Amino acid sequence: MDGDGKAVFKLNEWEQEVLDVERQKEGFVCWVRNIPNKEGSLCFQYRLGTELKAHFPDFIIVRRVNDNFEFILLEPHYTGYADSVPKLKGMAAYSERCSAIKRNEMMRIVDIATGKKVESLNAASSLVRNDIKHLMSQDDLNNLFIRYNK
Repeated sequence: MDGDGKAVFKLNEWEQEVLDVERQKEGFVCWVRNIPNKEGSLCFQYRLGTELKAHFPDFIIVRRVNDNFEFILLEPHYTGYADSVPKLKGMAAYSERCSAIKRNEMMRIVDIATGKKVESLNAASSLVRNDIKHLMSQDDLNNLFIRYNK
């Protein structure tokens, strides 16, 4: 908290870029930093090898759609990490169990000729979720990002 009682968060470049994009979307109300291992934080599991790991999506976005609120889970993530494929599979499994979440996205930022571009995979989409189930490698993950972000 700062001196005025406002929450202060340090965001990395990717997180800032993702939030800037979300703020521009219609119906944006607010965002919540989903702090790992804090009481009340959203957590679901994924399997890394034989071990179950906890995953805390970085952000929960709230949007107003007509007279309702929509909750969106966002995970800006460097897809070169060894946990990227297992984490995305965990996100897909969570979305299969929790159909109220319409967007549960792993996001990355790629360099393009005109600057940077935010790409995402929405694990809440049954079509994307089916493809996620078949991921075996970082190359597969990269190809999936390319396929859904043309």
